[in-house]
Amino acid sequence: MIDDVPFHPYWQGEIGKYAFHPMGLGGFLSHLDCDEPVARYIDAAMGMAHKLPNGGLLWYYPDNYKLNRFLGPDLSPSAVGQSQILGAITSLDKRCRLSLSKIARRVFLGLSYDYYKGGVNLENKALLEIPLFHSAPEIILNGWLHALLNLRNYVEQYQDPQAKELLYSNLKFLAESLGNFHDEKTGLSLYSDLSPYRVRVYHKSGISSHLTAFYKARIKGFDDLAFDLKVIQHKTRSPYDNQIIRQTKSFTDVWISCSKNYETYLVSDVPIRVRFYTGEYSPHRSAPGKGGERIELESTEVDGYHVVHITAVRDKLFCGYPTNFSKMGENYYHTYHVVALAALLASVDMPSKMRASLKVWMEKWINTIETFNSSQGLVFSSYEKILRDLNAHEVFTFYDDWETLLRMARETCR
Repeated sequence: MIDDVPFHPYWQGEIGKYAFHPMGLGGFLSHLDCDEPVARYIDAAMGMAHKLPNGGLLWYYPDNYKLNRFLGPDLSPSAVGQSQILGAITSLDKRCRLSLSKIARRVFLGLSYDYYKGGVNLENKALLEIPLFHSAPEIILNGWLHALLNLRNYVEQYQDPQAKELLYSNLKFLAESLGNFHDEKTGLSLYSDLSPYRVRVYHKSGISSHLTAFYKARIKGFDDLAFDLKVIQHKTRSPYDNQIIRQTKSFTDVWISCSKNYETYLVSDVPIRVRFYTGEYSPHRSAPGKGGERIELESTEVDGYHVVHITAVRDKLFCGYPTNFSKMGENYYHTYHVVALAALLASVDMPSKMRASLKVWMEKWINTIETFNSSQGLVFSSYEKILRDLNAHEVFTFYDDWETLLRMARETCR
């Protein structure tokens, strides 16, 4: 604890070193007792936030986390950490009657801050666990669900009409897009709806002076996006940032992305040919890797530019990767998706069409757990473990028994 702000060890950090962790801050606040100096701790927490033009507060992760998505040049906010702080303040106000509504509102304004301005709110449709600012946006499903459960608690406590509208627009898009988070071959849910690909670009007439990754939206209401590819000068580089990795006289290696929500094009000012590999499924990986089928595509000329439609072979690619069995030796996130969907079904009043979609995918992923081939020793985290985690973080406290929660989730769909 430094100046009333908790610092935490991080599982990928060095032994004996501690870092500021927004989600950890939310967890700390949510476990405070009413007779502790709550106001002092909240003031200290607010001092760690960035003040936004809309009056909101937004917390960023510092530049010392070794997660792949954090390795680029930008500090990142997170819908998980932001919503955890929102949920903690909501809970403290409810339990301790501290008149925290104005502070909670500012934290909500941070959660709802526009992705295109540096926030985590994508088009009022999805809340981003880790917003990517050099790529098409990635929706990480467990982070989205976690944020929605905390947002639901805020809406119930304060009846904020803007928050209520954001919650329901997210639930609508969630119901429409859950199929994007399903892997037909394994039956597993996907961790997210995007994967990075390393692509080699061959230049027929010398080094291309200009390469652009262009993302054409597949979703009504989403904007098209373009990123000029260049070398990102930073001590660490993230494969989730679209960039030039290596350049020679005959080829350029780049990172670009395959997303469920966008078509991916590589645009050049000279004719090009690209080569990359589809990747392979492994229960212990989190990205496609270097294996799989080799893909070679030639550019076509469009309005004076030379364009390769990377996702023309979408059916062969991983646009999002199946949840793996690497978190403490188990598949934590597939089970998390099931329990979080059940929690939303049991606690949120929503239109029957939305409810039916959430239930379909909850049941489908339950069936995967029950029928999955475990001959390789692959196991799923238990429903009870996930529910305990949600209870412990005060994200969802309606039920502490999985069978009861599942029964209530199913009964709301009758």
